[in-house]
Amino acid sequence: FPYIRRHLRNTELENVRLMIRNFKTKSKTFQEIKKECLQRKILFEDPDFPASLSSLHIRVQPTVITQSNNFIEWKRPWELVRHPEFIVSGATRADINQGTLPDCWLLSAIASLTLYPDLLAKVVPMGQSFHEDYAGIFLFRFCQYGEWVDVHVDDRLPTKKGELVFVQSGTGNEFWSALLEKAYAKLNGCYEALAYGFPVEALCDFTGGVGETFTMNNAPRDYWDGISRAIKKGAIICCGIETLAASGRGEKVTPMGLVEGHAYSITGVIKLKFPGKTVQLIRVRNPYGKVEYTGPWSDGSTTWNEVPEEDQKRLHVRAEDGEFWISDKDFRKNFHLVEICHQGSEVEIEHRKNLWICELHNSMWLKGLNAGGSRRHRVFKEFPLNYQFFLTLLEEDNVMDVCHGCHFLLSLTQKHRRKFRKIGIDFVPIGIYIYKAVVPGKKLTPQQLRKEKPLVESPEFIARREVTMRMTLPPGNYIIIPCTESAGQEAQFLLRIFMEKAQQHQGLASQLEVTPYFPRMVSPPPAENFDMEESFLQVAGKDKLIKADKLQALITLEIQKYTTVVVDKFSMESCRVLVALFDIDNSGQLGYEEFLLVWEFIKMTLKTYKMCDVDKSGTLSSTELPMALEHSRFKVGKLMQRLIMMRFSEPNLTISFDSFVCLLAKMYTAFNIFISLDAAGTGTITLNLHEFLSPFFNI
Repeated sequence: FPYIRRHLRNTELENVRLMIRNFKTKSKTFQEIKKECLQRKILFEDPDFPASLSSLHIRVQPTVITQSNNFIEWKRPWELVRHPEFIVSGATRADINQGTLPDCWLLSAIASLTLYPDLLAKVVPMGQSFHEDYAGIFLFRFCQYGEWVDVHVDDRLPTKKGELVFVQSGTGNEFWSALLEKAYAKLNGCYEALAYGFPVEALCDFTGGVGETFTMNNAPRDYWDGISRAIKKGAIICCGIETLAASGRGEKVTPMGLVEGHAYSITGVIKLKFPGKTVQLIRVRNPYGKVEYTGPWSDGSTTWNEVPEEDQKRLHVRAEDGEFWISDKDFRKNFHLVEICHQGSEVEIEHRKNLWICELHNSMWLKGLNAGGSRRHRVFKEFPLNYQFFLTLLEEDNVMDVCHGCHFLLSLTQKHRRKFRKIGIDFVPIGIYIYKAVVPGKKLTPQQLRKEKPLVESPEFIARREVTMRMTLPPGNYIIIPCTESAGQEAQFLLRIFMEKAQQHQGLASQLEVTPYFPRMVSPPPAENFDMEESFLQVAGKDKLIKADKLQALITLEIQKYTTVVVDKFSMESCRVLVALFDIDNSGQLGYEEFLLVWEFIKMTLKTYKMCDVDKSGTLSSTELPMALEHSRFKVGKLMQRLIMMRFSEPNLTISFDSFVCLLAKMYTAFNIFISLDAAGTGTITLNLHEFLSPFFNI
């Protein structure tokens, strides 16, 4: 995570290194740790998530978690109850009761997960207990950005006056939900990092799915049909009323028995047809069960009197199961937000068919390299820096309830931001653009990006972990550009494409291409010839040869006569590389003819430099560098550009003329060495250690 350095002091940076190392290290598996604890007859204590304030709070001074929680005691379940159990009579929504932590978004997701036993068993492995083979360690699994990871925790839980502080089960001796919450807190850095969020975020971590969110004010026209299709594909869906708790007004029950600020689950939809009318109903589950909807089509509503008794039984009307039906019309009036967690083809859900096909791309935005920001950003010239992904839609879907074209979902996720809240890094606004490709398989040029309008774009850039776009486009070639709202914002990201059928897709990072540079003898104009030779002889010795130090003085003086580009002094490094490139006889010095080659190279480089300095700043910016390299017969990808900027740029991410000369000289030298060793022209060379090290002294 190189972009983190700019945010931190040295002591903080070391803590981040430790945090990342703990997150990635797989030195011991859950089974190995458990076996060791059983052999040594000790209970596991997690060194990566200790029973201390660091596991509770983002900062030393608590904010979301109140000061009173500083008096927390960490206790194991058997210290709280006589006969603790991991799960009692199956996992249900009754096992999930919110504590003092404002993480109802997470609890709603857990409640929704209990509706799908197969998915729950993947996140919460069964067979764990406080009896046989008990070692004080428990295992959970989460899908982080396309990869499943195991998270083990000890069973020391935060308590106060003998009661659990955070989530707790309605059954007093059941602890799976409290331990799951702890494991998720560990995954995200601490308990406080779980304060405030969206259920779909946790659902994606529980399933590996992709989230889609929309408000009812901006809901698609066919949102009811969309929910119906999503349920058939195994999607997990949550909904909620506008959250008021964050504004300090607290939670409130509406006259119809709905709780503001809480998240609900959507478990089904149906069209009811009876004499004279058709009604679209949505089945909603309250994950808390304490308050239930009392409006039209609720369990006790008289509207059901018009529906045949057999339909009422089929729809479980009046069953005490925490679920209720609500009409499409009333749902629009009362609910603010809908979140859909779509499942990919790797997820096995009973009775679900036609699951999505998912492809993913991992990458990173870095300032000055590919963090170009959005079209809305005031500096459009940086927009072309952004990654471009190529997508070919080959043929229309053959799904009956989807309109003609290719239906797909795009998901853009910024990675690890909730975890890094501990070091002051939070979510940045992100979004997506889709363009029609001009040439299949080729990136859009800066000129094309300025001229062409995107076919589809995010309606707004949101500081959330994930943003999603769902659309239908005709078969063809497209360019996908994921970006941050402002240029220079850095983050890791994951781009996922969920499709009805397999399509072609790839990242458009340029391959490394170069035309080698071979010095050729040149003859300057007569007047210039006289001046140059006189200047050369003034600095050369009796042997009429110059080394790097004399070359430095000579070209620093001569360059001022040919350009307004500010060059205070050519660096010794540049001059040494120039000597290595143009020293034809390998003497380590330059004669006059060889110096003329250097001078021709500098003039050629200067011409390119001035032409590509579009904003006439006297330097090359990160957006101008690719064009300058291409004019110099190099075509490099994002990785090579990143290395160049790290090695040759100034602190303000610009490249001076001296650095550009040094860069080109080094690259030409390296490629000429490679070509001389690749006699067969295969593009591959085999070197021993001596052959490998020797060229470095010429670069």
